Amino acid sequence: MDGTYNYWKSTFLKAISDEAIDVIIDHGNQAQSPLSGIVIEFYGGAATRVKVGDTAFAQRQAEYNIVIAAQWRDAAENDQHIGWAHRLWDALKPYSSGGQVLTLTSDVSEEAMRAGFGSNYARLVELKTKYDPTNFFSRNQHTKTAR
Repeated sequence: MDGTYNYWKSTFLKAISDEAIDVIIDHGNQAQSPLSGIVIEFYGGAATRVKVGDTAFAQRQAEYNIVIAAQWRDAAENDQHIGWAHRLWDALKPYSSGGQVLTLTSDVSEEAMRAGFGSNYARLVELKTKYDPTNFFSRNQHTKTAR
């Protein structure tokens, strides 16, 4: 939506337990913007039948991804809404597999890239170093080159 600010985080859950649902509902009710939302995505089925090392996408062990989408209109409220996303993400850590979808996160830190690429990270760094040593392809979430 034009004229809005957005901050996204995601985390894969090992299962949708009653406790995890309670956390999602509790934090969902704490959202301060009617534009913010929480999405539960199902990743089971075909996605889990592909071996982790066959593609860059390593998050094949967990069946559910939780998308935390903070969205608001006033820049003065940035900390409030980003804080809400972080609090929910932190509260889901006990239920998380530790992975995330990189296209569903505003965090581009090295830690986030490692969590997103999982066990494929080292192999992808090698490929990035070999085929893109100047980091030409850098407008997305990506690995760094080995130095």
